Amino acid sequence: MKLFLKSLLNFLRGQDLISKSNLLVFLTLSSLFFVNACSFDKNNPTEDRARQREKDSQRLTQNLKPIEGKYEGKLEFYDRPKDNNAEVSLTLSLEQETVGVDVDGLPQTIPVLVAYYKRADEPNLGIAFKVDYKYYADPNGNNLFLTNPKLINEKSSISTEIEASSISGNISNDTITADVISQNNNGKIGKLTLKLVDKNVETTSLGARSSLNEKVLNIYRKVEGTYEGYIKASPSALNPILARIIIRATIEKDGKPTLKANLERLDLFPVSSSNQDLVVDYRTDRYPAQISLVSDSSLGFRFIGNVIFDENCVSGNCQTVLKGESVISKNLRANTQFVRKSDISLAENSAVIGKYKGSLTFKNSANQSKIPMEMIIFTQEEDGGKDVNGQLIRRPALKAYLFRSDIYNTGSIYSVSYNDLANPEKFNLVVFNPVNSNLEISALRGNFNTTNATFEAEVISKNGTVGTVSLKQYDRKTETIENLENQMSQNLLALYKNIQGTYEGIVDVDTKDVKPFDIKITLTPALTVGNKPFITGFFQRLDVPYGDLDLQLIVDYKADTFPQKIFMSNDVNGTSPKVYFFNFDGIIEKVNPKTKEVCDVKRTDCQWQIKGLLMLPKNRTSKVLLIKRSSK
Repeated sequence: MKLFLKSLLNFLRGQDLISKSNLLVFLTLSSLFFVNACSFDKNNPTEDRARQREKDSQRLTQNLKPIEGKYEGKLEFYDRPKDNNAEVSLTLSLEQETVGVDVDGLPQTIPVLVAYYKRADEPNLGIAFKVDYKYYADPNGNNLFLTNPKLINEKSSISTEIEASSISGNISNDTITADVISQNNNGKIGKLTLKLVDKNVETTSLGARSSLNEKVLNIYRKVEGTYEGYIKASPSALNPILARIIIRATIEKDGKPTLKANLERLDLFPVSSSNQDLVVDYRTDRYPAQISLVSDSSLGFRFIGNVIFDENCVSGNCQTVLKGESVISKNLRANTQFVRKSDISLAENSAVIGKYKGSLTFKNSANQSKIPMEMIIFTQEEDGGKDVNGQLIRRPALKAYLFRSDIYNTGSIYSVSYNDLANPEKFNLVVFNPVNSNLEISALRGNFNTTNATFEAEVISKNGTVGTVSLKQYDRKTETIENLENQMSQNLLALYKNIQGTYEGIVDVDTKDVKPFDIKITLTPALTVGNKPFITGFFQRLDVPYGDLDLQLIVDYKADTFPQKIFMSNDVNGTSPKVYFFNFDGIIEKVNPKTKEVCDVKRTDCQWQIKGLLMLPKNRTSKVLLIKRSSK
């Protein structure tokens, strides 16, 4: 460059062209030549490093690119039967990884292989591994190493513990042969054999939740069901506990499948507080599959064990069982086995669902004919509390609608507990906990015979056993809860209309200070804003003018008792001109006026009458008999 400028300067001098203007042109051209010459200076260290990194990156990409792709095959476990192999998908994806900054302060990235490992029998999104591919090593030896496992971002009830800590093997000719190693088990889990199925890699699709939900749900459905068995602690501690565990696969609001479970005690008279919701942790990456069921309440039940899917297959009676240890309290533990009784834990499968007809007989009622009874057992979704994620739990439950069919009785909705494992000497079907707690019948407790579909039970009230009932199932079809509630309202309104009217009688108080006086009580049915029937009463003293002692009454009519009971008391919130103490406790029945025989409600030659004890202010009492004089 210097020689060129010197020659140019001598040429200009020889031509006498060195004027001020020509000198300026010469200096300008010299500067341009100098700048352009510097731009091609091969001694710039920054650009040299950049070019070298680009060459290294291209060379590394060329070495890693050939094995990129999606591989599929099987994992053969060393400790399991061959028919328990797991299908596996492994994707090797070439990605850019930032490894810091260089000496010039610029981000430095290199191409790396990332492995996405997914077992089809595991309900998670898979595991991401760091890949070390020794492309320069002997192709017949180990040249592929997967380390540093990380569970792909996932929040579920499944344990986040990773069993596969590393994978080591060979990749050649589009085939991967490797050992899956577990650090926890201090050894090899199994042999992995995979074949290349696709060179196109879409790593985002591997972790797509939408493509995984169906597979996970199928995994969960394999274990869901109704399991029953005995928890036998130390003989000196307590009697064996007969229990049922129901495991159900459900879908959360975000679309993710999840497992939920609940425990029922079958050895006790049903008490809802003894049942518990359980938190499920299901590990399909272990053999046998591991499961833990832990109470989310203060009652403290816990089961930890395995799911055995092919128990007793040698005898031709394959079963799915839960085997493990049950913890009842801190000091009570027991080896337990729960046998799956049904594959799907839906109450709709129960044999007791259907419509029943039969009769009820009260104890100590020799002259009483059998009372016709009907019962409908159906299913209803009910609130099962919340899981550990705060999501509401809904589960199907058995319910019963029990009513007398001879008097348009409204009946009531009851809870139902059915245990098909119960000892025949004990009850296996209990109808309990009526919605209307004021009913005389608080429970039916007895046995359902699956052979002839009959239910023989004792009738229990708050005072103990009051009678027996015999019901025969005649139809497996049931009604919806909405239809049953409408039927209850219609029956109740018809029942109230049956006894409505004006009843008259004489009150003879047990004191000489008050003379006998005539009274009249009017019973009137009505409907609430929500079309729910109720009945009111109105009391009048016929010897008092202007209605100064009239009272509005609260009426409690128990048509499910024998004889039917009726209670009346003053309504302190009513609009009566004067409020004072009034209380009546008695019965209401239809009687033949000639024979005094208790009649069926449908007979027209009999009349309704109310009799019982009336209590008035100053502890004055009187036995009263009121005869129905009109239906208005």
